[in-house]
Amino acid sequence: MTFELDDDDLHEEAPPQPPLYLLTGLILGLLVGIFIARVVSPLQYVDTAPATLAESYKTAYRLLIAQAYQANGNLERARQRLYLLDGDQAKDILSRQAQQWLATGNNLNAARALAQLAADLEQPNPSTPPISAPTLEMGAISTPPLSTLDLHQAIATPTPSPSPTLTPTPWPTFTPRPSPTPNTAVQSPFKLIEQRSLCEPGVPQGLLQVFVSDRNGQPLAGVPIVLLWSSGQNVFYTGLYPAISPGYADAFLEPDTVYDVRAGDFGETVRSLQAPQCKTPDGQTFIGGWRLEFSQP
Repeated sequence: MTFELDDDDLHEEAPPQPPLYLLTGLILGLLVGIFIARVVSPLQYVDTAPATLAESYKTAYRLLIAQAYQANGNLERARQRLYLLDGDQAKDILSRQAQQWLATGNNLNAARALAQLAADLEQPNPSTPPISAPTLEMGAISTPPLSTLDLHQAIATPTPSPSPTLTPTPWPTFTPRPSPTPNTAVQSPFKLIEQRSLCEPGVPQGLLQVFVSDRNGQPLAGVPIVLLWSSGQNVFYTGLYPAISPGYADAFLEPDTVYDVRAGDFGETVRSLQAPQCKTPDGQTFIGGWRLEFSQP
């Protein structure tokens, strides 16, 4: 029995090769596009909205707004600029930035400018009355009828009248605002007048509340509160939460850390302060906080 082979069986076709030139062209196109986008003609933002800035630029912009407000005292303008930057969260974000800068001690003058603006933003937003454009009634402006000129009047050339000399209006002179004088009350020593634990339900864990007042019982803003522990320290300032009190400041205590607390640069120091262990009526324990009140003697 014999088998006959076809010529098609002897010459099998090779598998098709992929079109490598398409892949090569795609890679070269991507490389050329990246080179053009990054080197030749990179994307540039011009007149972009403040809200689209990176966080580092937003931080610098808030400082510029605070310094501009410190120079011109225009609270409404500063409020509008912050709204364009951070929207409805502008006041809270500005307060947090001021708190962080005051705590780190980095450029205290700039940090206090931020804190002052954050405190002044608590003032109510003044309502500006709408400005209405004046309306003109029909017939209010009347055009006198033109008289008919005779031939000699039409040909005569009138003598030009001398143009009045314009007196230039002087530019307004800038009167610099007086430099703020240091508050001697803030630099005075403070004495602890009350210390009590906060074990009420709903108090945040480890909350330290500090209230500072002068000898007349008036709250003082801008007083540094020094919080010391074995491995570091933290400095925060009163006046960042005027809705509570101009003399109020707060921080949080770690459960297993012992602290010393002082109001002002010098004065009485509360030593060995630790977050208290509190109990609920059913016997469950939780970590509470402290309330400290300092005043001038």
